[in-house]
Amino acid sequence: MMSRTVARRFLWIAALVLVPVPLLAFAGAVVPTARFVELAVVVLITIFVEGPGGVAPLLLGLFLVHALVYAALLWLAAWGLTWALERAAPAALRVVVWTLVLFGLGWTLSVPVYHTPFHARLPHATLLEVYR
Repeated sequence: MMSRTVARRFLWIAALVLVPVPLLAFAGAVVPTARFVELAVVVLITIFVEGPGGVAPLLLGLFLVHALVYAALLWLAAWGLTWALERAAPAALRVVVWTLVLFGLGWTLSVPVYHTPFHARLPHATLLEVYR
């Protein structure tokens, strides 16, 4: 049996890594929230090395705001889903959570569901390609 708290955290972490969400400033960009965090870290390192001049602080803010907003929305979705599942079928919570995560992992690994202008060669990418 899986507790609702563990199920919620597991779904939320999986959603951060797997669920494609849009980047509102770049038309057509759809990547996972964890990719925004990764890009924010790269920009932050650039700021520390090169200094805060130019567009780097703006990009850092853009990526961080997107990451925080989507993380909060995905947390709410995970909370609502686990709450509903626990109410409907508490014994099935673990099975449903594992099924959702494994299905999402298989889908994103095999189908290019992400569209990223941040990749050097691939505008459409699978899960492994979007983090490459």
